Amino acid sequence: MQNSHRELSAAIEAEEAVKVLSRGFIAHPANAPLRESLASGQLSSEEYYRQLLWSLYRLLFLFMAEDRGLLADGSLHEDTCSTAQLRRLAREDHYSTQDNLYQAVSRSFAKQSNDGSGNPTKPMRSCFPLSGHDGVLAACRIADSDLLEVVRLLALTREYGTVREVDYSEFGVEQLGGIHESLLELHPTIENAGGELKFSLLSGHKRKTFGSYYTPDSLIDALLESTLAPLLDEAADKPTAEEAERAILSMKVCDPACGSGHFLIAAARRMGRRLADIRGMKDDSPSCSHRKQAVRDVVDRCVFGVDIDPISVELCKANLWLESMQSGEPPTALDEHIQCGNALFGATPELLEAGIPGAAFKPIADNEKAVAREMLRSNQ
Repeated sequence: MQNSHRELSAAIEAEEAVKVLSRGFIAHPANAPLRESLASGQLSSEEYYRQLLWSLYRLLFLFMAEDRGLLADGSLHEDTCSTAQLRRLAREDHYSTQDNLYQAVSRSFAKQSNDGSGNPTKPMRSCFPLSGHDGVLAACRIADSDLLEVVRLLALTREYGTVREVDYSEFGVEQLGGIHESLLELHPTIENAGGELKFSLLSGHKRKTFGSYYTPDSLIDALLESTLAPLLDEAADKPTAEEAERAILSMKVCDPACGSGHFLIAAARRMGRRLADIRGMKDDSPSCSHRKQAVRDVVDRCVFGVDIDPISVELCKANLWLESMQSGEPPTALDEHIQCGNALFGATPELLEAGIPGAAFKPIADNEKAVAREMLRSNQ
């Protein structure tokens, strides 16, 4: 039976997992440089929180990729560890005084992703790179017992007295976006009480600062129906299937505040479905290989996004990767098409020096004319 959005969200104890991860890193004897950086303020609580989220999402991403069978064959060796092994140890309540599992998982990720070589056969090379925002945590250690507690929180759930694993093959952009929204609501703090560091998460307003709000399916569907659907109809109405295919693949869809990619994935699905139909490969199954190939082609050529939050950018790339990945055949243009930046600040310095033109304050539609006049007067 498939997990619903609510069931999956309830199964993920992401906030508590972040706290356990933080406590484990701070407590490990080998991580003196981390403790010194936090105590001195050289590493801020906000940046530490960002690094913790980077590590957490990388683990979630591995869960999703592995459960969907999207990882490269033969990637696990004696010095690596699969998430299936982690979940088995967590379920068995395995206890260890060692600290080898975190490094083994990191090596597993390196074999699948960006190892600095730019190898195009790396299936996950575009998502949560090891040279990214994990910062000082990349060189830190954590006890196996703490890592397995994080895995228990993320991957195991108890229903009616029975422990079962969360099925991450059913976990998608909606759930990942919801988790990211909830974690952005929190404000991290570091207290230094007598030389003992304590990491806490309090209610905050970071989500409002970044403008990070989950767009409901109904709004996305209405927007795509009124904007993208007519363009797809026009592109498909060509004399030949080849011309129609070229017309669709020449389209460009850009979300200037893409977040975790909810809108872009919905657009790619629509375009991929129409492209598969034009190719004469109609199939209602979202998992159909023809549909997957069509979506992959759309993601590689037509989909673009920007976000001010670097973690949102990686989540967007990860979600697009999961949506369009076929075993051994990853999308190739995610790094170029999904960028971190402020796309909503569209004026050059020269234009700003000249001032905002008065025409920008001309009221349209249901604008309040009195307010527009006052803004124009203030601007002048």
